[in-house]
Amino acid sequence: MIIDAPLKLTLLLSSLYFVTSQRTADRDVSITIDVSLDYDVSSPNNVTLDIAKSIFSGRGQQYQYVQHPELFKDGLKNVTDLWVKFIAAFQYQTPCTVDPSNFSDFVNAAAHDIPKDKTLLWSKTRTLANTYSQSGGRYFTITDSLSGYLVNDLDFCAQKQDPGVNFRSCPPPSHNCQKGTELSFWREASRKFAELASGTVHVLLNGSTIAYSNESIFYGYELPSLRKEVTVVHALVVHDLGVRGREKCGSGTLVKLRADVEKRGFKFQCTDDPEDLRHLLCADEPATSSCRFLDNDHTSSGNQIQNVFKASAVRVVLIYFFLLAFC
Repeated sequence: MIIDAPLKLTLLLSSLYFVTSQRTADRDVSITIDVSLDYDVSSPNNVTLDIAKSIFSGRGQQYQYVQHPELFKDGLKNVTDLWVKFIAAFQYQTPCTVDPSNFSDFVNAAAHDIPKDKTLLWSKTRTLANTYSQSGGRYFTITDSLSGYLVNDLDFCAQKQDPGVNFRSCPPPSHNCQKGTELSFWREASRKFAELASGTVHVLLNGSTIAYSNESIFYGYELPSLRKEVTVVHALVVHDLGVRGREKCGSGTLVKLRADVEKRGFKFQCTDDPEDLRHLLCADEPATSSCRFLDNDHTSSGNQIQNVFKASAVRVVLIYFFLLAFC
């Protein structure tokens, strides 16, 4: 079979991204929770418009045919159409004046069902959330949805000069750039992602800082967009290893979070340092003082095994004497 050059490039980039993302998921377990801005848009690169289009196209095929074909049983999305809508949202504009609503056509066209009880929102816990979600295997984060997957980790912004878009270097979000192209995209994509949630929605928060910040995407766009199909909002509050927690369930801004959730008619649940997340954080630093529970678990398991053997030995001895007495 002869593959034309553009398609070959698309497939190559698609495969490269897939392998890289899988390897990253296997090893990228950080013990320090990301407390920076929700999305890093400041690093320059050498991505051109043509390369960005190829990456976008490859990811679109990868997502629908390999990652999550079960989500598209009623028909596939037209990736070319999605690309046109995405570029049209900010082409030939100034980079810091792009409104989130500009991306509504794109995120609506890319939208698909999210399995019930599988939505994972987050704030200041990006790396941990993406590791925990297992690319949709356990939960779905915004970057595990099609709209987020297509452009994740790409830098992009508007510009007045041809070709009207910039994938190389963009201004970082700041007080002078509150409607930066990429930040506006994530705001709108996150709003739509939350709108599609149903059942129990989990939100992974960083209790080592202000857990429920009024400057976060979760506060401003995701929580207000949850619909009546949602029944429970479950806050998972994690803390940096070796650092005393600043906020825990029932304290600090989590009190306001409970009030805001219940005001919207949802039940609220909150768990501090869930055990599975503690194990995940401790995977790379088991010797940290915060991870001593791992030794306790190991010792406890060993003691349980010893107790089982002791009990079995006692039974064997009793049976032996019983047989001697009556045989």
